[in-house]
Amino acid sequence: MKRLLILDDDRAVLGLLARAVRRPGLDVITCRELEAAEAVLDSLPVDLMMTDLCVSPLGGLDGVRLLKHLATNFPGMRLVVVSGNADGQVLDLCRKTGSTAVFTKPVDLDLLRRHVIGQLGIEPPGPEALPPGRLADMEELDAYLASGSIRAVLQPIVPLGSRDASEPHAYESLARGPAGSLLANPELLFAYAARRDRLYETDLLCIRAALAEAQWLPPGTRFFLNVQPRSLTHPGFADTLSKTVRAGGHALDRVVLELVEQQTILNHAAFASTLAELRGRGFRVALDDYGVGYSNLQLLEQLQPDYLKISGHFCRELHRFRSKQLIVASTARLAAGLGIPTIIEQVETAEERDLARSLGVNFAQGYFYARPAPGRDFRQAGALQAAAASK
Repeated sequence: MKRLLILDDDRAVLGLLARAVRRPGLDVITCRELEAAEAVLDSLPVDLMMTDLCVSPLGGLDGVRLLKHLATNFPGMRLVVVSGNADGQVLDLCRKTGSTAVFTKPVDLDLLRRHVIGQLGIEPPGPEALPPGRLADMEELDAYLASGSIRAVLQPIVPLGSRDASEPHAYESLARGPAGSLLANPELLFAYAARRDRLYETDLLCIRAALAEAQWLPPGTRFFLNVQPRSLTHPGFADTLSKTVRAGGHALDRVVLELVEQQTILNHAAFASTLAELRGRGFRVALDDYGVGYSNLQLLEQLQPDYLKISGHFCRELHRFRSKQLIVASTARLAAGLGIPTIIEQVETAEERDLARSLGVNFAQGYFYARPAPGRDFRQAGALQAAAASK
C-alpha cells in the first residue's frame, strides 16, 4: 500500500484533490496546516507529497518552508506542487527541491491523477472491484485539544517471574485518542504539538486523562505518567503537576514520571532545576526507551533515574538475536551497578519473558501479561481474583 500526503489550507480544495487521486492501493492523508504535514512526514512513511505553497492564514508562500524541509530531510521524496502562485522564481525553486511536477490552479484533475499514479507505480484496478485505500483527514490541533478527545488506558508492569498481572508492581498510563483518528497515535500527536508550540498543554491533557483512569486502581498503587522532557522547562510545571496529582486523590510519592524522549531538551538548566524540585516533592523518575533515540549513556548518568525502561525493540524476538541478548544483559548489569531496577517493554511471549529474566531484568511489560485497558477493567479483574483466592 502506498501513502500520499496532501497539504492545502482550503478544505474544499483539499477534499477535491483527495477524491480525484483516491484509488485501490493508495492511502491518502490530508492536512490543512504546515506543522501537521511536517509532523506526518517525521512520524509516518510517505511515498509522495502533494502541496500548495500558500498555506498560511496570513498569506505568503509558507509552503516554501516545506519544500526546504523535504529537500533537507527527505531528499528522495517525490513531490507534486499544486499552486496558484507558480511564477518563474517559484518554478525554479520547485525544480531545485526535486518536484516531479507543478500544477497551476485550477487543476486539471485527470492529468493530476495520471501523474500521481504514474509516480507511485500503482497498477490499474483489476476486474475485481477493490475498495479504495484509506482516506484520513488530519484534525487541526487546536480543535482536537479543545474537543476533550484524549483519554488514557493502563498497562501493568509486572515483576519478572510472575505468570500473570494479578500482582503488578505498577501501572503505566498510555494516551489514546478516538479510534480512526490520526492523532490517536501519540508519536504523531506530540510531534504536531511540538511544532505548534502546544507541547505543554498537550502533556497536561494526557496527564489529567491518566489521573482519571488511575482513580480505578487500589489506593497507594504506583503508576507511571508519561511526560515530555520539554514540559519540565515550562515555568510552574512542578506546582501545576503537584496540584493536579493531589486533586486526583493521589500521593506524589506513588507517581513515577516516565520521561519519553520524543523531543530533545532545549533548556537543560530549567529541566534539571524542575526535575530536582519534583524529586524533592516525592516524585520518582523513569527513563523510557533506553537504547534508542536520545536515551543514551550520558542521559542515564545525568538523570540517575529510579527506573530504566529498556526499549521494546530489544525484546522483539529476543531469543533469535545474540546481539539483542548481549545488549539487554549488559544494560541490566550496568543498571544494577547503579542501583537502578530495569523494566523491559513489549514482552509478548513466555520465551521472551524467561530470557529477559535470565539476563537480569527486574520487571516486564507487554501483551504477554495484559493489553492496555481502562482502569476499571483491572479493578474488576483484581476483585474477581481476590474473590477466587478467598474461596
